[in-house]
Amino acid sequence: VVGDVQTDVCLEKIRKRFGPLKAASEFPALRRHEPSQEGERRFEIETEDSTARLLMGWRSDVVGSKADPVLDVVSTLLSTGKGSRLSVRLVEKEDLVAMGGVSTSNRARRYDGLFTVEVELKPEALPEQAEKAVLEELKNLQNHPVTEGELKRAKNILRSQFAFGKETVNSLSTDLAVYEALGLPDYLKEYFGRIEAITASDI
Repeated sequence: VVGDVQTDVCLEKIRKRFGPLKAASEFPALRRHEPSQEGERRFEIETEDSTARLLMGWRSDVVGSKADPVLDVVSTLLSTGKGSRLSVRLVEKEDLVAMGGVSTSNRARRYDGLFTVEVELKPEALPEQAEKAVLEELKNLQNHPVTEGELKRAKNILRSQFAFGKETVNSLSTDLAVYEALGLPDYLKEYFGRIEAITASDI
């Protein structure tokens, strides 16, 4: 129930209509895993579109795990804003991609998640060039701690995106229902604190 309601009246109506219902027996949890991946997989798809695109993906963790908010920060460091690492490398330094042509995403899910990097190249650029640059930037992020300024910027961006994404009753109620279904009723309430707790050594 979301909106300007009288809590006591609303709860009384809920108890009256749903209180007499007997609880169902607990359904055993199902956990499905993606098949194990023994090595790298590559696919090339040819289309009539003259624009070359590169999509890279890695297995990631489940939603609500310790790694989940860390990967949100990593995604922000890599591709959100002109000063993000992949934007500086691919757009400004190597001129392989137009502004806005690179994005990353932490797609944490109930089971195995997916972390992706997507690049839309300029006509004269080659996917191999972009792939090399992306892998080098990921290695740099792994081997060299982010600065306090970078980390603070990423956290501020995530907090603002989170807040703006909950401005409407519909968006807030949808997110509440999603995380309740995932068995994480406190996810939204705890998100800011989990983001704030991330340090450079976590990245």
